[in-house]
Amino acid sequence: MSFSIIRLFFFHIVFILLISSFYLTSRTNPGSIPLYWGFYIGDQDYKKKRYCLLCQVFKPDRAHHCSICNTCVLNMDHHCPWVNNCIGFYNRKFFIQLLFYFFLSVLYLDIIYIPHTYNSILKLYKNRFSGKILFILYHFFILLNHGITLTLTYLDFEFFKFHLKLVFKNCTTIETLDPEFEKKNKFNLSLKENWEQVMGSDKLFWFIPFINDSGYPKGDGLTWPVNELGDEFNDNFNKKDLEKNKSDSSFNTNNKIKAGVYGSSSTAYESNNNVIRKNLGNNVINDTGTKVIEMAEKNESK
Repeated sequence: MSFSIIRLFFFHIVFILLISSFYLTSRTNPGSIPLYWGFYIGDQDYKKKRYCLLCQVFKPDRAHHCSICNTCVLNMDHHCPWVNNCIGFYNRKFFIQLLFYFFLSVLYLDIIYIPHTYNSILKLYKNRFSGKILFILYHFFILLNHGITLTLTYLDFEFFKFHLKLVFKNCTTIETLDPEFEKKNKFNLSLKENWEQVMGSDKLFWFIPFINDSGYPKGDGLTWPVNELGDEFNDNFNKKDLEKNKSDSSFNTNNKIKAGVYGSSSTAYESNNNVIRKNLGNNVINDTGTKVIEMAEKNESK
């Protein structure tokens, strides 16, 4: 088997994997919130939950509303215009694979172009004064083509490296908008657990962009295991909630005491109003409790 056949076989395998990952990224539902999720009778943790007024659902941790898709997405990373879909819990794995196979494709083209680019540079240098316009344009476009693939390789490498770093830290693009998130990232577990929450536990399907039960990401996208930062956050929240309940109960007790103290005066005030109504008519007391003497003035004029 010649080297050219091996090259051709490698390129088509990578290209098929690239097209498959692109199709699954664009066509897979990134994850939606189940109907009535979070509505529990007697739920004591409802204050911790976020509510989407547009979708009218409680939002789990790491779920966000996409204004383009007009829906809430589980573990939303970002909305990608290149695939016309949100990158979320169920298709983030395919998006990582898409970046990886696109990088391999353009890197392969860069390597293949090296001898052609070298020959074009030599020919252009030797015939720089020949005046052959078509000859110069032909080799110029070869150099331009190689320059474009090098640019795409660099951009995709940086993009892929950025998203790979997010996977290893169990973070999303939206969460990185908070500059303090890395310090208080309660979802950052071990490297293996972070990886499996995106790529799944089946090692074979880490590189194969096909739908399979064992290849799905670990978890359900609704609840997330947390580290000690998350436990500390829950403890602080429960303490604040307990203090608030104590302050509310003391406020209600004070109101009851005040009601008992001033109850007699308010009763006397109401009895005085009744006497005035009998003497001057029904219109003597307005909504604020002040005297209206219209009926009295009429009686005096008579």
